[in-house]
Amino acid sequence: VGLYAMLAADRVLYNSTYNRHSCLQGVQALLEQMPDAVPPGVVEQLAGNSGTLAVPLEAEWFAASAATVRKDGPFTIAWNHRWEYDKAPERLFGALQQLRQSGADFRVHVIGQQFRRQPPVFAAMQPLLKDCIGAWGMVESESGYRQLLQQSHVSLSTAMHEFQGLALLEATASGCIPLAPDRLAYPEFVPAEFRYPSFPDDPDSESGAIAARLQALYARHQRGQLPAAPDMSGLSWRYLRQAYAAEIGALTGTV
Repeated sequence: VGLYAMLAADRVLYNSTYNRHSCLQGVQALLEQMPDAVPPGVVEQLAGNSGTLAVPLEAEWFAASAATVRKDGPFTIAWNHRWEYDKAPERLFGALQQLRQSGADFRVHVIGQQFRRQPPVFAAMQPLLKDCIGAWGMVESESGYRQLLQQSHVSLSTAMHEFQGLALLEATASGCIPLAPDRLAYPEFVPAEFRYPSFPDDPDSESGAIAARLQALYARHQRGQLPAAPDMSGLSWRYLRQAYAAEIGALTGTV
């Protein structure tokens, strides 16, 4: 959304507090670069008529029951993101190499939308980790994608750019244990015990932090003591629909 559109709007909603703060900071930085004719109070106006309302998770992500989800077999990790640089796949593969060197028996699904140009680390790492790889690339079937997540133990994010993290949240609602960096919007949605230390300027240190958390989860898996995925029902459409109705009603004068 452009700045003029936000200024013309009666209400601006962001999907996370992180998104709202980063946007307002970006507007302030932009205006400070303009030489003249900047009207006063632009950032204050935007802050005053803006709020936060998360994108809801659809009901199908909560449809699986414990009776229909199979979690046996090897320790399984899902990395379900776009194959782009801002998702920091080199941190994923650095952690997986360390996990493999520890002797862990695991499988990883590296799944997500692919593009003609993608980080070369994918092509470099596939042959090195081929005996650990399950699904690879885009899963065309929605039901097949949901089934992969339901049968995985952990959903991992290594993102450097994320305003809500829907892929991770949908996987968590499907029963995956989330593992996310302690940055961006993740602290708003993922409990602290499911976040790893963030080293945005040090990929090697972050890969090590991820590997350490994965090794600890693997050990718990071997003992049959993996924690339950955190409850995501507060992000369901059933829960959030009232908040959406209130926002719309306030604008239309119907509440």
